[in-house]
Amino acid sequence: PTPTPTPTPTPTYFSDLIISEYIEGTSYNKAIEIYNGTGANVDLSSYALEKDVNGNGAFANTYALSGTLAHGKVYVVAYSTADAAILAETNATNNSVINFNGNDQVRLLKNGSEIDHFGTTGGADFAKDATVVRKETVSTPKIAYNASEWYTYPVNTFTYIGDHNATH
Repeated sequence: PTPTPTPTPTPTYFSDLIISEYIEGTSYNKAIEIYNGTGANVDLSSYALEKDVNGNGAFANTYALSGTLAHGKVYVVAYSTADAAILAETNATNNSVINFNGNDQVRLLKNGSEIDHFGTTGGADFAKDATVVRKETVSTPKIAYNASEWYTYPVNTFTYIGDHNATH
């Protein structure tokens, strides 16, 4: 008898981009990584990052993204004087939004509306002196931050920047 071939599973694609990493290292070793798991190239001109200083809920600093982000790739925005290991993986630098200290929320906007969020309100140090990486099983952007969706690594861990291992 001829064996029945096992069907190839249909990949599950993300509904939109997600924030995949937040680095809050010593000095200006700071970066945000955005991952595209949508299954298609994404025009970044519709997206921006915004920072909320001290978790007070008043998002003010905005950085508009540009270019195209291919499926399965990341886009990294870092502080201009970050460590060479971060800058080697960086697509753009910004010293306004990417100037946080572990109690500043960051959100990803699409056409001016929030689609993904990192951090908590209230000024607590939720990511001080840490590298925080989105778990590979998270495939949906979230407006509500959930700490259980993130791995936390020691200060100045730059091992994961430039690549996100998402489960599709």
